Amino acid sequence: MRSSAVSRPAVGAGVLAMVVSFVGSWIPLFWYDEMATLSAARRSPDELLRLVGNVDAVHGLYYALMSGWLRLVPDTTLWVRLPGVLAIGVTGAGVFVLTRMVSTPSTAWIAAVVFAVLPATVQTAVEARPYAFTMAAAVWSTVALVSLIRALLDDRRWWPYAVGYVALIVLAVLFASLSLLILGAHTVTVLLAARTRRVVGVFALCAVTATALVSPLVLEVSSQSGQVDWISRFRYSPVLRMNDVAFPYAPQLTLLVLVVLAWALVRMVRRRGGAAEDVDISESATSRPERLRPSLPAVAGPWLVVPPILLALYSLLVTPAFVTRYLTFSAPAVALLLAAALAWLGARRRLFAVPAAAVWTAVFVVLAIPSVVFLHSTFAKPFGSDYRTVSAYLASHVHRDDCVVYGYLEHPEYNSRFVSQGYPQGFDTGRDLLVDRSVPSAVERGQLWEKDVPVDTVGARATGCPRVWVLTDDADASTPVASLRQSGFREQPPATAKELQVIEFLPPPGEISPGAR
Repeated sequence: MRSSAVSRPAVGAGVLAMVVSFVGSWIPLFWYDEMATLSAARRSPDELLRLVGNVDAVHGLYYALMSGWLRLVPDTTLWVRLPGVLAIGVTGAGVFVLTRMVSTPSTAWIAAVVFAVLPATVQTAVEARPYAFTMAAAVWSTVALVSLIRALLDDRRWWPYAVGYVALIVLAVLFASLSLLILGAHTVTVLLAARTRRVVGVFALCAVTATALVSPLVLEVSSQSGQVDWISRFRYSPVLRMNDVAFPYAPQLTLLVLVVLAWALVRMVRRRGGAAEDVDISESATSRPERLRPSLPAVAGPWLVVPPILLALYSLLVTPAFVTRYLTFSAPAVALLLAAALAWLGARRRLFAVPAAAVWTAVFVVLAIPSVVFLHSTFAKPFGSDYRTVSAYLASHVHRDDCVVYGYLEHPEYNSRFVSQGYPQGFDTGRDLLVDRSVPSAVERGQLWEKDVPVDTVGARATGCPRVWVLTDDADASTPVASLRQSGFREQPPATAKELQVIEFLPPPGEISPGAR
């Protein structure tokens, strides 16, 4: 297959994925993880090196990329998320190229369309985190793997593909270390599709080389595993977690996939029983003069199944680490498998005078639209708190001499001061009662966030404050509120935003402060 034959369609597939994710990408509010990105990316190179040497080495390359990016563009939601949207465009092009290598042109277009509207695609693109880059590296490393296998089987020059494959695996791991799990999927693909001594030997050499190159980073990330202790406190259904790899906020798509799988099962049973059957897409692909190996199932099946199994084993045997977004690099495999199923089920059939595969693809797109729209809505991010409104409220109410308590939130179980990274306008005035000024700052210590004094001391620390403002949520308001009440401060009716509240406290009766108004 000549590269010129797929270059323009691949670009079109990439543009489609990019446009679907881009339109409205600036609407959802920043959430905690994105504000961590902003905290890191705004630091100098020396400060950033100090940070990743202590925490978040797993995201070091991404933070460095975003640091350079934010020196060129404003730090608004549109510009901060644009790199991820562009990475999704690169991924969409890769999905088309990969599917075209192992199947038919029509299946490649179905895969491109399915990938573009896949909820996991949009969710990953519209977020200032590195997972869109790991998805792109996973897709293109798989393209390199298939190219390498074909070159070896056809006795062509193979080493450029081997070098590219190693480089892309290393790049994926530099963006997120758990991307190394894709090597397990690729191993199964090689064993399923090309069990020749030469192919296995060359692949093993590539895998060992890539692993050796990234091992220092993986070891450093392992030494920082304490920063993800929070994972062990969450209890989610494994089935729901796996569903969210591809279909977050999209139960209607999950139902459609189950229908497609049931239909495919019925068709396969009928075929085994001798019923007439349409031509299988894998057969039509391999009947062409080119040796297209491995097949689509051999590529996409292990890619979807093996990484979650390995991560589950790691979580059981070493430390809890099973978080859906760590597996987003497997989401393109869902697009490939679903495209193959739709193409096979719709082969030589027509509905409403058009190919059945096109009809079912259109059904998938229509059912995906509500989820795509939701993922571009204001409160689409996890836990949907209205950080922008509370920051604006603080900006209009807190005066220079006032005191502020940035209370802890139920999620992310951290001080609400992090909101200042995404919406700083309300955090420029007032005295922070919780920050521990006896230790160096977070930037000096190489940490993401400041260190706090005990929350139950705020009442004593508020002495002399003309007013005290507490930013918190319902779950974690009790401690600072109780401490201020015990010190005689009078609680006023709270101002509320979605999931958050700002509570004003006046000083004890008779206490006159220079800044009282």
